[in-house]
Amino acid sequence: MELGRETETSSISTAMSLDQPFVGMEKDMELLLSMPRAVLAEILEQLDPNEYVPGSKGVDYLVRQIYKFVERRKSLVVIDDIWKNDGWEIMREAFPINCNVFLITRSESVGSEECDHLYKLGVMTEDEGWELLKRIALPQDFVETLENIGREIVVKCGLSPLAISVIGGILLHKKEDILAEWKKVNMNLSQGVEEYERVKHALELSYDALPYYLKPCFPYLACFPENEEIKTERLYLLWMAEGFISDNDKGPNETLRDVAERYLTELATRHMVQVQKGDSPLHKFDSVRSLMPLSKGVLSFRRIGSEDSMIGSERTLHSSRILEFKGDMLPSKVGKLILLRYFSLTGSCVKELPKFVCNMPYLQTLDLRAWFVVLRLPNVLWKMKRLKHLFLPREIQVIKVEKPRLGWLEVTEREKLRLDGLDELETLHHIDSQTVRAKDILKLNSLKELGCFKEHVDVSFVSELGNDTCNVVGAGFPCYEEGMAENVVSRFEYPVLQEVKRLELHRWPNLKKWEVEEGGMPKLSKLYIRTCWNPEKIPDGLDC
Repeated sequence: MELGRETETSSISTAMSLDQPFVGMEKDMELLLSMPRAVLAEILEQLDPNEYVPGSKGVDYLVRQIYKFVERRKSLVVIDDIWKNDGWEIMREAFPINCNVFLITRSESVGSEECDHLYKLGVMTEDEGWELLKRIALPQDFVETLENIGREIVVKCGLSPLAISVIGGILLHKKEDILAEWKKVNMNLSQGVEEYERVKHALELSYDALPYYLKPCFPYLACFPENEEIKTERLYLLWMAEGFISDNDKGPNETLRDVAERYLTELATRHMVQVQKGDSPLHKFDSVRSLMPLSKGVLSFRRIGSEDSMIGSERTLHSSRILEFKGDMLPSKVGKLILLRYFSLTGSCVKELPKFVCNMPYLQTLDLRAWFVVLRLPNVLWKMKRLKHLFLPREIQVIKVEKPRLGWLEVTEREKLRLDGLDELETLHHIDSQTVRAKDILKLNSLKELGCFKEHVDVSFVSELGNDTCNVVGAGFPCYEEGMAENVVSRFEYPVLQEVKRLELHRWPNLKKWEVEEGGMPKLSKLYIRTCWNPEKIPDGLDC
């Protein structure tokens, strides 16, 4: 959803006196047709974080549960950018008759049978276009001097807010001989063409004006399908895996992720993308796909969904740096991709990770967040010495692996996941006290982002340590008994984690108090608390 629409719907929800704070979800509605269960399950999770959805339940069950939840409340449902009636037909059964639904679409046929009111967006006037360009790009001292040429630019942009914003991003960075630069941009603009072509031309001009370090980053967006959401965190990791972000670009105390974030911010100031706060998906203009030819020869992005899709040039396959798998059975050929830097199972239904993953010597990012499956995970991740970013799934079954004299032996005995060998690990998300050895976390001296995921048990991070505390990096965790009821423990203490810059707490609905020793996280700059409904205050020991 774009910022203007979000502001509008938030205002409507306030005016309607809704029962709950405004809740929104950035999810590509096209996924409704290919993965309806996954989308509906995520909607239900946002509505009711305490609702557990068994893997055996299908679309009909999810629709009924959403219906029951919405029926009990005065609600406003906003569905943005839904183009086809097929997607609406899947969603409509989840909403009661008395529910207010706000559809944003480019096709008047979508939802037309149930529609009470149809609102059409008006066209921007020349004065409004000039005000937009001034606000983006014009120094106050030059308003009168540049007004005539500025209005010409607005007209050549066809009064398109997108085209005006993109051209404004170019003009914003013209600091010397401003009048001459504005005339040059005006001369390069075509007139009398369709809006798509105007925006495309504006993007091409913006690309030519980019500094060298942003040249590969922007056309990379053309690799994504037109309606696919692009999470900023994912984009940073992909840029790093492609080699677009180098250590030479780092400033004092910066990580590569910080550099990637800085690059995206610069693209946003040039109005080439729209970035919202937090981890929301960025918005790219549809015409960015016209820049696809600029990305050829520099990308190694492969997205596969089956064994058949891996048939092709062996040389191309083996040189891949990035692999996003979307199927349910991981092909054996994946084990030969030893140059991979980024490997993701997000959106797949893979149930077991093969042991060969530890034989990928250059792997930096391993994203195991498969869709609503219990992932069987061999206990070999600790051997991946270059791993920097690890995202665990919601539920894992750690399988003990031993190496006797004759080959590998898989032992069905469950154990906790080892992480003690990951000296370069900077990001660790979705840790769970039942499945991860907590004492290993305290040995991760490079760790800068920690995401704590809790669903069935409370904060028994270090139950395997008995009554001792860990003093590897300072103060220790208190120890709670595993399996303790959620209504018993509502408070925990954090250890000293010297390098952590970002901390995320997710799905701890009964957490009320938590403590951090003074100076316990000296470098913490970002704190995300999600679906934790009862925290009474932020710890005094945090300096963020």
